[in-house]
Amino acid sequence: MLWSSLRAARRGAERSDRAFYDERSAILSLRGTPILSTTDQVQQAIAAAVGDVNQTLRKEDAPLTADPALVLVGDGGRLDSLGLVNFIVALERRLAEVSGRPVSVIDLLMSGDGVPFDTLGSLRDLLVKKMES
Repeated sequence: MLWSSLRAARRGAERSDRAFYDERSAILSLRGTPILSTTDQVQQAIAAAVGDVNQTLRKEDAPLTADPALVLVGDGGRLDSLGLVNFIVALERRLAEVSGRPVSVIDLLMSGDGVPFDTLGSLRDLLVKKMES
């Protein structure tokens, strides 16, 4: 039934509104909007959260970049504890926007082996691993 509905939707839609079906994840993408991989979703959310945090920084503070090598916490870290909390809250909101589902970053980070992260790249890799498991 689902397959026949999908086929009918694809046949009946106008060219600009054609639906594309992703067999692996069973997600429809309307109007040609690409379906993002988990890695792309997390990367996009991180970049947006970095922008959100930059808006809260003082004028004398250098803005953060979405560079995977950016050190967030620890030696050479760019965020203090309050900055990290603000970043995590912004990241949760942005992940929910791009993935279409609520995501608790803290729960993801605390579950499993508790692998630490210190850079944006290690955070991205950890979130992707946890979201795909």
